[in-house]
Amino acid sequence: MIHYFFVIFVFLLLSGIFWVSMVLGQNLGLAQLKQQAIEKLEVVLVAEGAVFGLLGLLLAFTFSGAYDRYELRKINLVEESYTFEAAYNYIDLLPANMQPQMREDVRLYADWYIKAFKDIPYKSSLRQDLEQAQIIEDRIWKVAIAAAGENQDKALAQVYIPAFTSMFDAAHKGYYLTQIHPPRIIFALLVGLAALGAFLVGYNSAENKQKRPIHSLCYVLLTALTIYIIINMEYPRLGFIGMKSFDQILISVRNNMV
Repeated sequence: MIHYFFVIFVFLLLSGIFWVSMVLGQNLGLAQLKQQAIEKLEVVLVAEGAVFGLLGLLLAFTFSGAYDRYELRKINLVEESYTFEAAYNYIDLLPANMQPQMREDVRLYADWYIKAFKDIPYKSSLRQDLEQAQIIEDRIWKVAIAAAGENQDKALAQVYIPAFTSMFDAAHKGYYLTQIHPPRIIFALLVGLAALGAFLVGYNSAENKQKRPIHSLCYVLLTALTIYIIINMEYPRLGFIGMKSFDQILISVRNNMV
């Protein structure tokens, strides 16, 4: 549950950064108002437009990319569930003496990958899960090859061996998809531009009689929330968005392996 506290901290941190930036901008604006005779701040509209234009563009692209990767991970989980189910069913084509051990190994393989997805926030546990899954995978492959040599009907191997390789490929792909993210410099640029935007919002609000105009507060909260959601979609297993409903598909397939 530690990762839930982490994502809450991320939202609060983003809100704090933007709030402080807005306050600094407003204080600078107030200081300049006191120094000049006319009560109007000079605003560089070109620079302001460039900052907010670039921020909007970057928000749109990062949100779109994060959502696409989130959907791709969900689709792969469905495909992965199908390949596990198919591989387990094709065990019936192996020699009878090899079937019990193979069924047990496929069940263990599914168990380790289910556990690996749950342990993604915890790197040491995740590494152990993947190592155990690899051991089981090697054992499944050796038994499948041995079974191909023992089967009198050699054509059967052309059916179940591709099923096992598809299961391995889907499992590996499912893990690697969780590791695909934009460079961290993109997120740093996004937060930096949002903070600069908050500074400009605060600066422009210095002429407002309200100490904290409502539009300034809306900017801080909405921008922090948008970036927070982008990060959640980019790292769904670390946050509240999650993928539990799609994990349940694989769990249901595992429960049906009897």
